[in-house]
Amino acid sequence: MKMHSIMMTAVLASGSLAVAAQADLLAYWNFNDLDIPGTGTTNVPGDGNVPLSISADAGTGDLSLADWGGSVQDFAGSTLNALFGDASGASLSLQHGSGGLDGNGTWIEFSISMSGYENLQLSWAGRGTGSGFSSNQVSYSTDGVTFIDFGGPYDSTQTSFELYEFDFGSLLDDANDVTIRITFDGATTAAGNNRLDNVQFNATLISPDPVAVSLNADDDCYGEGIGDTVSVSIDLSGDGVTEVVGGQFFMEYDPTVLEFVSAEPGDSPFSLEIYEFHVMGIIDYAVGVGHGESGTTGDATLAVLTFTTLQEGCDVSSLVQFRPNSPPTRLVDDFGAEVLPDLADLGQITIDGTAPVLSIPSDWTAECDEATDPASTGGFATAVDNCDNEPDINFSDVVDLSGCGGYTGTITRTWIATDACGNVATQDQIITIEDTTAPVLTIPGDILVYADAGTCEADLSPANFLTGEALGDGTSANLGAEGFELTVTENEFGYAFVRLHIPDGIELQDITSLSYSSKFTDPITGGGSLLIMLNIDADDDGALTGTALEWAIQGFDPAVLGGDNFLMGDGFLYITNPETSFSWHDALASSMIYWCGNDDRDNLSNDIFHEFFDIVPGMLPVHDIEATSMVYSIDFSVHDPWADGGTVVVNAVELNGSTYTAGGSAVGVATATDNCDPSPVITAVRSDSLPLTDPYPAGITTITWTATDACGNSASDTQTIEVIGDNQMIADVSIEGLSSVPSLERCMTFELIPTGGGTPVVVQQTVELINGEALGVVVDVPCGDYECITARDPLHTLANTGDINVDGTLYVADNFGDLLQGDLNDDGLIDILDFGIYVWQTGVNYGFIDTPCGTAAPHADMSGSGNVSTADFTFISNNFLEVDETCPITLMAGQLRRSQTAPQPRTSVTVQELHRMGLGHLEVADLNGDGVIDALDFAAFLHGVRP
Repeated sequence: MKMHSIMMTAVLASGSLAVAAQADLLAYWNFNDLDIPGTGTTNVPGDGNVPLSISADAGTGDLSLADWGGSVQDFAGSTLNALFGDASGASLSLQHGSGGLDGNGTWIEFSISMSGYENLQLSWAGRGTGSGFSSNQVSYSTDGVTFIDFGGPYDSTQTSFELYEFDFGSLLDDANDVTIRITFDGATTAAGNNRLDNVQFNATLISPDPVAVSLNADDDCYGEGIGDTVSVSIDLSGDGVTEVVGGQFFMEYDPTVLEFVSAEPGDSPFSLEIYEFHVMGIIDYAVGVGHGESGTTGDATLAVLTFTTLQEGCDVSSLVQFRPNSPPTRLVDDFGAEVLPDLADLGQITIDGTAPVLSIPSDWTAECDEATDPASTGGFATAVDNCDNEPDINFSDVVDLSGCGGYTGTITRTWIATDACGNVATQDQIITIEDTTAPVLTIPGDILVYADAGTCEADLSPANFLTGEALGDGTSANLGAEGFELTVTENEFGYAFVRLHIPDGIELQDITSLSYSSKFTDPITGGGSLLIMLNIDADDDGALTGTALEWAIQGFDPAVLGGDNFLMGDGFLYITNPETSFSWHDALASSMIYWCGNDDRDNLSNDIFHEFFDIVPGMLPVHDIEATSMVYSIDFSVHDPWADGGTVVVNAVELNGSTYTAGGSAVGVATATDNCDPSPVITAVRSDSLPLTDPYPAGITTITWTATDACGNSASDTQTIEVIGDNQMIADVSIEGLSSVPSLERCMTFELIPTGGGTPVVVQQTVELINGEALGVVVDVPCGDYECITARDPLHTLANTGDINVDGTLYVADNFGDLLQGDLNDDGLIDILDFGIYVWQTGVNYGFIDTPCGTAAPHADMSGSGNVSTADFTFISNNFLEVDETCPITLMAGQLRRSQTAPQPRTSVTVQELHRMGLGHLEVADLNGDGVIDALDFAAFLHGVRP
């Protein structure tokens, strides 16, 4: 302990006086000096003796009449609310006015300052007349622009003065510029008025904060626990007025928690230690300023006490505090007068050297694609602490993923709990990352194809080919007998489409012709057209990232296309009713709209239009699609907004003169995704162990596709390749004399001669003839290599030979010429026997014109009328003695026919011979009764002789 002698001036009042705060007058108007001549209602502010503004009679303020729209007068006043013993004198009278004046809705404004003041109160004495202003509103503003109504409107039309008071509370405290506006309304006569007298604005002076002395620790938490150093400062908070030059302080502390070390003077100007006394738990200390130095009116540190901690404690209050003493803790000002400050003891501090107790989640195992945030790996760690109710918890990860090519391994997660005093606890959680999930394998669809023309196998090596596919809801694409049947369901968003795959690609500028063959079927009634989309490798990486249809299905997201683009247009098949026959349509005749699928370029801008057949190098923007960009697939699609539900059949697509039909296909390529490995290995094994690119024999061949990821997980699926043991043949046939018959069915017999000879292959099929023609008839024929073909209607015509060629995977049979009618007994001849059949059937009405396969002979209606008439005789007479066109040496039904040694047409036959042949019913054709059917009977028939 050290002690210095001290002589401190002690000027201390023996008692104290409590004085309540009293309002001060800011501004006062008594209007006793107003002198406005006459009592009229036309006195305008600013004219003559009528003031435009009136300064306060006491205090500081201004009353503006600049916005008053009525007249002004100085009627008798009142002593109510008057100050300084003022006489009643005059009052300010605001009249409605006449001669164009109108006080309703106008106002007067008082301007004052509230700087340094609070709790504004406004009062005045007021009265009026019964026809005066009955609805008056007080409002206030601190910028002179925006006014806020204070309370509701008031009425001042009573005939004697009353006191009006408005207490603004803290609304305008310390505002430098205050405007109080009174807006008057409701006057009903020119002389109607309100009067104001003895207007007062009063407020209370804002008092400065008192001088204060407080004990403050240098920290609120001491993390070393026992033995930590605690510094407590004695701090002065000045009031800005009182200059403090020193002070003496009487304190006590808890010696079981703190051990006193030292007391030192504070910062400038308090550098002079005057007195120090210490015993266990007691400290007395005094400081001052050096000789000749000034004190301070502001904040400062008076002294610093240093302690060492003896034990731990949480949120301990008042470990150091001011103790009662005589004399008390006090300050001294520069006049030597005693200043009694507001005192504040040491606030709460925590002495805590104990780390939190940490509880972490158990070790965790996760798949490599699963989230590894705490919420996904067992939750968050928790911690409890002896002092801190909410220790801070975080973590750091050390990642070691070296297994399976960088996808599996461990994450060591170190959890860290830190309390408010900085004490730390850590624990490790081990998260094991594994891959036990097999890839998701997507294999090509099963394939059902016809054998390639000329063979009994199908070559599915990657060449241009068609597939039928569907994306989205309510769609399907199936291979039917006539082609790919694309079906869309009304009110479903999906696309059914035929895709022309071009594995090797074709440059956009090299597409010179593009067309397709299609027809609509029930129940489509609204009509429409196919959407045609050319998928373009715009980023020149040799592959399509996505197609236009995938872009549409996935919400028009540019990322789906990944830098690739497409051209889109409509085909020209617009209908109002279903069609039943195929027709070809030129896709390049439509307007192709350019869309850019790369959002780094045009963000799917569709404002560039080109007629597709006009696309040449340089026409398209070089930063988007170039004419040299490769096209790898072309889609012909339907979807519900276009079709309103229904089916369209597409059977062929032609590109640059080469036709690709619905039967053509390719094995395709499997794809796989994996939860970890972005590129699983895909293998494929055929059931016959041959390479995938080898031709596929008739029957069923399976391909087992397998995807294996880097961790050895695998998935397999089987694709079925079924090759129908038939070739498809597209035939064009016509029959003479039926050009005026819109539609009828006939059974056609096609006889195909194998290359090099052999037993002919005979196929019968019912075909529909439109105006005598059946074009594009699809005929299934047993697979084989054929060099010659004939066609005939066995109930009506001779046979004609035609050309048979291979076009891609199809046979094409045409150039038969018109099949000649008149062979009614299918013997390859038109002769007297056919005349006999005709006469026998003359006049018969069959009741039908169609003769599908299976229709019993005879059927002598060759004209398509449904009955046998003289029109049918014309065919026999015109083609009499004609014979089949035949392929060389054609064997049929065990007998030699259609060759040089075959029977020749007969010009006559006896009735006896007919009976021997079992054809006695034809005797009716012996019209002249001479026992022979010959040219004489022809002549008789022409002359009207009938059986």
